[in-house]
Amino acid sequence: MPSIGPTRLWDAALGELQVQVPKPTFDTFLKGTVTLDVSDSHLVVGAANPFTAEYLEKRMSALIHRTVEGLAQRTLDVEFRVTHPIPPAPPDRHTYDSDPATGPAGLPPRQERSDLLASYTFDSYVAGPTNELAYAAARAVAEAPGNRYNPLFLYSPVGLGKTHLLQAAALRLRERGCTALYQTCEQFTNAFIRAIREGAMPAFRQRYRSVDALLIDDIQFIAGKEQTQEGFFHLFNELYLAERQIVLSADQPPSALSFLGERLRSRFGAGLVADIQPPPPELCLAILRAKAQTLSAVVPDSVLEAIATVSPGNIRTMEGYLTRVVAIADLCAKPLTVDLVRQALGSIPKPPPADSLSPETALETIAAHFGLSSACLCGSRRDRQASLARRVAMHLLGKELHQPPGSIARLLGGRHPSSVHQAFSQVDRQLAADPSFAADISALRQRIRVPAPAR
Repeated sequence: MPSIGPTRLWDAALGELQVQVPKPTFDTFLKGTVTLDVSDSHLVVGAANPFTAEYLEKRMSALIHRTVEGLAQRTLDVEFRVTHPIPPAPPDRHTYDSDPATGPAGLPPRQERSDLLASYTFDSYVAGPTNELAYAAARAVAEAPGNRYNPLFLYSPVGLGKTHLLQAAALRLRERGCTALYQTCEQFTNAFIRAIREGAMPAFRQRYRSVDALLIDDIQFIAGKEQTQEGFFHLFNELYLAERQIVLSADQPPSALSFLGERLRSRFGAGLVADIQPPPPELCLAILRAKAQTLSAVVPDSVLEAIATVSPGNIRTMEGYLTRVVAIADLCAKPLTVDLVRQALGSIPKPPPADSLSPETALETIAAHFGLSSACLCGSRRDRQASLARRVAMHLLGKELHQPPGSIARLLGGRHPSSVHQAFSQVDRQLAADPSFAADISALRQRIRVPAPAR
């Protein structure tokens, strides 16, 4: 294959990278990058801001080098530089005298850090494969509000870091001089109702229109509040048309928020939608290590692993458990051991017995039991037999082999972890209601827990 000319090299690389990486990742980090300089051994790529340049260097460098060198048919050193630094945000336009949740309705929101946790910064957020896109997108909108990802919609089950990212974005925006208003859905609803009760809706609208960025946490709690939904719909439109940044979080994607009107669902999903999945074991340990540093505690990995098994996948709960264990060790002068974790937190789930099947082999056994292949179980087939087998597989992998929901979801074709929790509940109900089904699953459970002897 002939090599690509120097002036077209990066354009050709972008064309190849576009089919190799997910679209949101390409749009966030690669789209808009340009060639600044190229020689026989060196390619300089321009990025719009320092965060993008840093991300390309640290997270995508290997893939980019491989792609560029394959096209150029020679070894090339690729360097990333900032081309157009984002100009400083305009200075604050208001004098802030009241808190948006409690102050008079006619006044704009205060620019105080007291409504945000100082520890919830981007630097303290531990990013990994299950939250990387959400983290990158939150940082991107904090650096260029209202520019590319508007609205930004983050979703995940509880305790996985949505609030951390929203508050980190608000803190960063305020550091840049922007008016960033972070509220929970409950705070917004209370302010809206109070404005109606006090006849202060014009002042309410003016207050929220004046912000550069509006960040609402747990927007799903607007359910059942028709008047509040109507008010938020109009506020959303006004901010969007004014190119003000909107960031929302919920426990489900916009398409699943069936209690909202179609108008709101379509607007929530019109920008970038990014999910946060339960962290894999290695990310759990990294998160707990970071938390231990904030507690100024040296915690053995065996203790961190034990804490992670008590509440696998829920970051908030894991961090709370670590805080409790460290506090007991400190206050009672006890060593940080796995035994202390048991005393402080109660029982720790036992690992699967040594003679259990591996998750992959267990999956093959379950598929065969239902007359299916493993590929079918992990695929998109949705008939009754395949759906039942898939639910049973999720249930047994979780209950018998103690696999976390995130791992089960990935093993079964990259499904969302929420489907695993649903399967747990559905199979439990069917086991309680159907004795013949319970007997069938009991036999299957034994085959998973104790492999059949070799013949």
